[in-house]
Order: sequence, then C-alpha cells, then structure tokens
Amino acid sequence: MGVGTGAGMTQDLVPGMLRVQCAGLDPVALVLAGDLDRCSYPSLGRMLAELEQGGVRRVELDLSGVDLVDIRAAQWLYAQRRAMQARGCELAIRGATPWVSRVLGILGVQEVLTAN
Repeated sequence: MGVGTGAGMTQDLVPGMLRVQCAGLDPVALVLAGDLDRCSYPSLGRMLAELEQGGVRRVELDLSGVDLVDIRAAQWLYAQRRAMQARGCELAIRGATPWVSRVLGILGVQEVLTAN
C-alpha cells in the first residue's frame, strides 16, 4: 500500500470501516472517518510508518469523523504517539468527538489528545 499525500487524496484503509483523507506534505493531515478498532488500527499504523519512513516529521490526525474507538485502538493511539515522539516524529491527535474523548478519559489515555 503506497501512501499518497496529495491534497484531497482519500483512501479506504479498511473498506467499509475506516476511510482516511490525506493532505499536505509535512505536516501531513489525516482526517479519519469510520471506526478505529482492532480491525482497522493496524492499517493506520502501516500508513503512519510509511509516512515516517518517508521523512515526515509531523502528522496531524483528526478524529472528528471517527464514530467508534475500542479499547485496543485507544491504547494503541497512546503507545503510537509516544513511540513516534521517541523517534522524533510528532503525532498530533485532535478533533475527537465528545464520545471518543469520554472513552479515552475512561481508559486514562486522554492525554493522547493534543491541546489546540
């Protein structure tokens, strides 16, 4: 799966489950729509790895279109942000709906969200 970063590029990471719209070069903005769960976060992880390997130093992940985040995906977001930061790449996570923010808060990983 090659990663395109042209303005308005839209891709189904997991058909029928998670869609991503990608824009920019560095930073790269990824706007997610759908469910972020144990079935879909590995595909997002591969996309983030490809971007990072391509030299991107900042990725802005917009969760405003995410309807569902399960426990594994929430934990993965937390770990992914920390791991990327340790490698010198910032993962900014914004736009969580109130429901997604609540789930992250219940799990104790709400600090994964980047303050505006």
